[in-house]
Amino acid sequence: MSKKTDLLLRYESMLRGESVEWFDTEDYEEIALEYEMASMLSNAIEAIEMGLKYHPMSEELITRKAYFLLIKGQIDEAENLMSIVTDKSDEAQLIRAELRLISGDIDEAITIIKELLKEESLQTEHLLSVIDLCADYKLYKEILLDIFSSIKKFERTQQLYLLREFVKVLEEESEYRLQLQVVEKILDIDPYSYHEWLRAIELYLYHSDIQKASEAIEYALAIEPENPDALYYKAYCFAEQGYYKDAIVILDLLDKSKNEYIYTLMATCYNKLELYDKSDSILDECLKHYPLDAKILYVKAQNRYKSQQQLVAIDLLRQAEEIEPHSSDILYMLTKLYYEQENYDMAKETFLKLESSDYDEFDGKAYILGGDIEAKRGEYREALNYYEKALALDRYDIDTCLKMLYTYSELHDIDNMQRIIDYVEDLISDSKIETLPDEEQCRVHYLRAAIDKIKNILRNHIDETI
Repeated sequence: MSKKTDLLLRYESMLRGESVEWFDTEDYEEIALEYEMASMLSNAIEAIEMGLKYHPMSEELITRKAYFLLIKGQIDEAENLMSIVTDKSDEAQLIRAELRLISGDIDEAITIIKELLKEESLQTEHLLSVIDLCADYKLYKEILLDIFSSIKKFERTQQLYLLREFVKVLEEESEYRLQLQVVEKILDIDPYSYHEWLRAIELYLYHSDIQKASEAIEYALAIEPENPDALYYKAYCFAEQGYYKDAIVILDLLDKSKNEYIYTLMATCYNKLELYDKSDSILDECLKHYPLDAKILYVKAQNRYKSQQQLVAIDLLRQAEEIEPHSSDILYMLTKLYYEQENYDMAKETFLKLESSDYDEFDGKAYILGGDIEAKRGEYREALNYYEKALALDRYDIDTCLKMLYTYSELHDIDNMQRIIDYVEDLISDSKIETLPDEEQCRVHYLRAAIDKIKNILRNHIDETI
């Protein structure tokens, strides 16, 4: 415990029988708070019980005791105490809300919290407690707008403090989309906050919103024109948009000794420009300054793959997997290479790892690859399961439709072949096709031609391999 206050010294002197003291309810609350801050919960409860001995009708002390019991997990005891409390203070309402959440009465808890957030006298520490409850019980959808409205009632400095604390909680919970909403609120209040602009850039990139990230980068550079982090992100956005030469120009100006990702991004740009030897030389330079990591091995594997050295690429990827076993990029490329080498058992084994990695479940590439692997292994039903998932993500995917038709033909399942054809015909005859973007309309035209050919095969040569 840090240096004891005079109040605490007097209290402990009384406990030892060295003096006779009198404390009011607020004194006992303060004593209990000091013990709580020192992680001495038993002493805090003892202080509250001592207070109740002299102030048995104090709802403040009863509420505080219920709070400590709640912390200890003695839910029934806390519930019994709160049943006799009529006080509507912020602390009492917070306890009631949490007790309702624990009992599963979510709607009642939300009602209590929303009423609390409307109070003009709400203090910052109690609002932070609401934010913590939001995190613990995943109430963001129901409470978020109410939290934002409550924060607006405070002065500007307090608003920024509360929002930044909110961001910290969301970071711990990995709530990236909500983090972005809160960071944008901070920037509305303080548009010159360089740190928040950087955080916004990272979050926009996490959500693959290159346009928003690029706009945020320009704001950040307007505040600090030579900041290396913002310049790196600008190069990254250029690379994501295919402007590899522009990205390299920026990266060449940055101090690579302070950021190893400059090397790997530059090497990736040279890889995309098909300058594989240059890409490798950049990575070799990186290795002089930084230890070998998975990203370096991954880019080296890409270089070797593009140079038709697939076995070398596989070896590099296996080394990378040992360093980062849950990297979806590494596992996807390794699966693909095993598939291309016709090593379907290893492809399946690696694909199963990919399924449990950080792969984006809304990216159909993995499902198509999984289907192709199963089809080659003769597991046609499993292949169809994967193709169905891919088609659910992209209903106009010509290749997946054809793969499904082929797979059903291998099973001699004419009914399902006809079902797929009917499904496709329904899509391509949709009167809304003209409202689709040009690229989608083009895909539909190709799909129509493919289906006509398949229908002719079915009519004329039912046994012909499709």
